Amino acid sequence: MIEYEITANRVDAASHWGVARDLYAYLMLKGIPCERSLPKVDDFAEGKGEGLGVEVLDSEGAPRYLGLTVRNIKVGPSPEWLQKRLLAIGSRPINNIVDISNYILFELGQPLHTFDADKVTGGKVIVRRAAEGEMIKTLDGVERKLCARDMVIANADGSMCIAEARRKNSCTAGTVSASRNALPNGVMSSIAPKSDCVNSSLVTSPYVKPFLLKKMTCGVYLI
Repeated sequence: MIEYEITANRVDAASHWGVARDLYAYLMLKGIPCERSLPKVDDFAEGKGEGLGVEVLDSEGAPRYLGLTVRNIKVGPSPEWLQKRLLAIGSRPINNIVDISNYILFELGQPLHTFDADKVTGGKVIVRRAAEGEMIKTLDGVERKLCARDMVIANADGSMCIAEARRKNSCTAGTVSASRNALPNGVMSSIAPKSDCVNSSLVTSPYVKPFLLKKMTCGVYLI
């Protein structure tokens, strides 16, 4: 186990891959032989667009928000190797969906959300600013009042979570008996889905500009 500290201006190095990339650059600069192995995606095939859609209404605050539908998923315990790796870095294993989300967070620095796809009304995830005074009940049971500068991830009926932050209670896979499961991105999930049968998931990968996160409602965007 190697522990290291990262300064606030080096968020690109706040992951295992980020540290490895920096170390590789240093070794190459010093003329020390080394090899960098990139993740392989040869088996990844683009689908036919049958999953949930993504609509970004605020491209200035969130210039990128990608979605990927994964089918034939069953919720259950993670394999032993994954549980051991999470425990080694102080993260408690929950189940395979939550654990792989956390693993990706620590490996690549990309956080993820988990949602019940059946509760994503309108067939798409909407990235937008909150309405002034809009209310949302997060997983901790607190009713939170949002302001117009807050970024939310929503569906046709309303907001599901605060971007890169807290998630709404009624839309998470951990609070419903789900036949389908969506994973729109923002933060790592800490709630285990109650259903052991999930047919399909939507995995989304956003980029929300850091300056916007700093301006969001005080105390709301913190996990």
